[in-house]
Amino acid sequence: MPLKETLLSLITKRERYIILDVGSGYLDHCSEIFKFMNPRVIRMDANKGVKPDVVHNIKKQFPKEHIGKYDLVFVSHVLEHIERNEVVNVTKNIAEAVKPGGQLMISVPALEWAAKQLMSGLDTTNVQLVLYGEQINEYQYHRCGFTLAALKALVEKELKDFEVQNVWREPFQLGYRDKIENALQNIVLAVKNG
Repeated sequence: MPLKETLLSLITKRERYIILDVGSGYLDHCSEIFKFMNPRVIRMDANKGVKPDVVHNIKKQFPKEHIGKYDLVFVSHVLEHIERNEVVNVTKNIAEAVKPGGQLMISVPALEWAAKQLMSGLDTTNVQLVLYGEQINEYQYHRCGFTLAALKALVEKELKDFEVQNVWREPFQLGYRDKIENALQNIVLAVKNG
């Protein structure tokens, strides 16, 4: 099922959405993905050079004004940039921004897809990007990876006040130099109880 149709069936219906785009980077992908919701998107990134609305290092606790504020917290291709031993705390920090009844959506490159490609003898640019990141600056290195099962387990085990609504794989594109590369991503969508 295409991403928009999947989201339409899973996203809690509201009149107006406030979305926090964690690790937004240079581009506002979130507004494009969720345009059918007419959202107000707040972009958060640790890199002030990408001109986010909020400059914040997600390894640290969120500022009080962001706790429990958002209908949807969108975390797209961020967790793989965090050291494995910090992933649990970072995920908990991020989850604090979701309001009761709100949702958390996390997507990461599919580690099992990259492994399958390598085992098939396909050591291509897109596989290397999924495994290691672009490596063009300090923010663009992959420090860990997730299978779909591991991502789901992270949310189920560590976010006690959330319930996983759905997990799925979806194609995505990586821009690298002047080329567009194709890969798969793992996605989990969870709702905060309350």
